[in-house]
Amino acid sequence: MKNHEIINYLNNEFMPETFSFDYALNGLIVKNSGKISKIGTAVDTGVETFYEAKKHGVDFLMTHHGLLLKEKSVPIIDTMYEKIKVLIKNDIAYYSIHIPLDTNKTFSNNQAILDKLRWELFGSFGNYNGIDIGLYTDFSEAINIEDIIEKIEEKITKKIRIWAFGDYMVNRVGIISGNGINHLEEAYNNNIDLLITGEFSHKMYWKAYEMGIKCIFCGHYATETFGIRKVGDYLAENFNLEHIFIDLPTGT
Repeated sequence: MKNHEIINYLNNEFMPETFSFDYALNGLIVKNSGKISKIGTAVDTGVETFYEAKKHGVDFLMTHHGLLLKEKSVPIIDTMYEKIKVLIKNDIAYYSIHIPLDTNKTFSNNQAILDKLRWELFGSFGNYNGIDIGLYTDFSEAINIEDIIEKIEEKITKKIRIWAFGDYMVNRVGIISGNGINHLEEAYNNNIDLLITGEFSHKMYWKAYEMGIKCIFCGHYATETFGIRKVGDYLAENFNLEHIFIDLPTGT
């Protein structure tokens, strides 16, 4: 498989050039000699991600959290040098999709979580530079939060933290992966009574309490594995390639 076919698909699907407000540099960052047989996907760009890509024979690596920042030039030394060296020495192309992934209607982490939980999409919220990044679902009949917790522990992760404010019945659930707690007020304004997100925040505790919004925190990493993995699976199936998800949990 020639890499321009994969890159053309990704550029058309995610349109990285349109996300000028994203602090991460998106799209193709490092090219290879031109052929792809095995895709690697990962959440982060820690140096171990690149070593694992080399170990597993990956020749096209994609991550959600980017390697380079738009507004900051960095010297190619120390661990940055090690990462770039692994890519070039082993002929690995590298592609980054941060906010373009978060806002994609098919492959976003939030849509992938909805799919895992088998919940129907009803609407969006959580404005980020004019684009909603959060999704929500409505239940025809209120569900006890204990049933939702059980489902999350089965389908998403068992390592959760809960703020069980308000009553135990849930009518509308909002989902924003990663640091979605910052959109708590928008969740309240959209009548969301349970927010599922990644990171918890000390400063938001009493705000959630006073608003009566229940929160389930699944970890930043755990909530952001699903979208990039879904992209890799799609490319593998539709372009006749191998795909490996490089799973390096951070515990956060």
